[in-house]
Amino acid sequence: MAQDGIVVFVDASVDKENKTISIGVAAMDSYGNLLHSFGTPIQYVEKAITAEAIVIRMAMEKAREKEWTKMQILSDAKKNVVDMVLQRTISLMGDRD
Repeated sequence: MAQDGIVVFVDASVDKENKTISIGVAAMDSYGNLLHSFGTPIQYVEKAITAEAIVIRMAMEKAREKEWTKMQILSDAKKNVVDMVLQRTISLMGDRD
């Protein structure tokens, strides 16, 4: 990674019993300095993958707001979220005439 790159860690925690979700984001530069962090509860959703997608989107929005141009988002569910988005995109494209 370039010296001026930023690593953004994201995660979501779902408590189905109490119907609560909390998300967290931490951004660090390539030297390990904390640039930004936040955590918050969000509106309950049934699927954990949806909560993970929400936190990834929030991290991307924050990166744009802060004008970060080189960053890497790390998530334990990123591949599943990307697969879900691609599957829906392909499905929508398949419905076109």
